[in-house]
Amino acid sequence: MIVSKNPIFLSQTCHRPEPDLRDSRAIHEPSGRFPKSKLMTTVGPRLTAEQIEKLFQPIFVRLIAHLEAASGGDSKLLWALRRKLAKELIYLERGTPIRRKKLKQQKFIEQKGVCAICGRELPERGAELDRADAFLGYTPQNTRLVHHECHVADQQKKNYA
Repeated sequence: MIVSKNPIFLSQTCHRPEPDLRDSRAIHEPSGRFPKSKLMTTVGPRLTAEQIEKLFQPIFVRLIAHLEAASGGDSKLLWALRRKLAKELIYLERGTPIRRKKLKQQKFIEQKGVCAICGRELPERGAELDRADAFLGYTPQNTRLVHHECHVADQQKKNYA
C-alpha cells in the first residue's frame, strides 16, 4: 500500500500488487494461433512504491509546475495544455488514430478479409487490432485483425477483461 506524502496525492491511497508473471501468451502466427516459442508476459508492469516516490512523483510535480507556469494563471489554457498532454501520452503508447487505421487496412488485405481468430469474414468497419505483446505496440508484426466479439471472448478466456 502506498500512502503519498506529496500534497497532490494526499487524498490517494494506492494498492499496487506485484504482477503475476506466470500469466503469459505468445506472439501470434498468421493463422491467428499463438506459437509457444515466443512467450511474453501479459501483466502490465506496475511501479513499486519506491519508484512512485522517487521517479514518478518528482516528474509529476515538475510537470504540474511547468503547466501552471506556461498557462500564466489562465485556467482555460491550463485545461487545454493538460488535455493536449494526455492525448499525446496516449499516442506514445497506442500510436495515432490515422496510423492505426492504415494498419487495419494493411492487416485486412494481409488476412484476406478474415478474422484471425474465427476465420469468418470481417466487416469493412468495426474490426479491431489485437496486439500479441502490448509493450511492442501496434506494428504489422505484433497485430492481427479480429471481430470485436472474438476479441472480447479471447480477452475473457485469457482473464484480461
